[in-house]
Amino acid sequence: MRHARSKRLVASCAFLSALALLGLLSLDLALRRDASRTPEPAGADEETTRDRLRDALAALVSSGNREAGERQWEAARWLLSRLAELGYEVQIQQYERRGERWPNVVASRVPLSAATEHVVAMAHLDSVSGDPQRRAPGADDDGSGVTVLLEVARALRKAGTHRPIVFCFFSNEEGGSLGSQAFASWARRQKLRFPAAVNVDVVGYNRPVRLLDWSAVTAQTGWRARGRAVWLQVRNGITAVRTGADTLLVAGRPPNRGLVDRVADSLERVGGLSVVRRVRGDCG
Repeated sequence: MRHARSKRLVASCAFLSALALLGLLSLDLALRRDASRTPEPAGADEETTRDRLRDALAALVSSGNREAGERQWEAARWLLSRLAELGYEVQIQQYERRGERWPNVVASRVPLSAATEHVVAMAHLDSVSGDPQRRAPGADDDGSGVTVLLEVARALRKAGTHRPIVFCFFSNEEGGSLGSQAFASWARRQKLRFPAAVNVDVVGYNRPVRLLDWSAVTAQTGWRARGRAVWLQVRNGITAVRTGADTLLVAGRPPNRGLVDRVADSLERVGGLSVVRRVRGDCG
């Protein structure tokens, strides 16, 4: 009897494994099919914007991983120059952590004042990797957000807005949100008021050609980290198949539901993108 049960258990495990493998292969084929689709030709204005985004991203990631202080300072100075060219008042706010000085880049068209409410638009200039010597120049996380925010700053540099916009590029966000915490502490001391903040993080991501990038798995140290790398890639692949290409996630906490809806509505109306809305207590 015990032998028969063992046989049934083995057969069940084999059947479930076969189903799982079949599902993964189907997902892999779906990703490859989606990645092979040719995008529709862009208009002249859209092509110019795309060229600027591509060139800015290439310049930002050219120095590789941006985890060390030297690389983050390099990115901060590059951003300072680009924003100054657009006519913004730009400053590098420094803070001390881990015995080093670190940079935040803050740009606005008008001086920050406690008498005026400002809207914060933010991205982070650092990147992180389990193998920084080989991988992770941070093109997606968060080079995509930085370059998009630069293009937004370009588009709005002469536009009138109900509230002035402050463009912030924070350092050390991957290391515990140190840059944004330093900025928030400074803003409290200055009694500045920010009724809304928009965080632009990972808004550009290569469509995966295959289910797993094994080099991203082997770059991790330890089986737990490698297992997590596999799980994250599979999860992202399932999300890509479920939501389709050119999809953005707009997320926020319950008190900010109205802001989530307004941002998502604008992206759907102006950008023609598919938008997934997520309002949960652990967002942001």
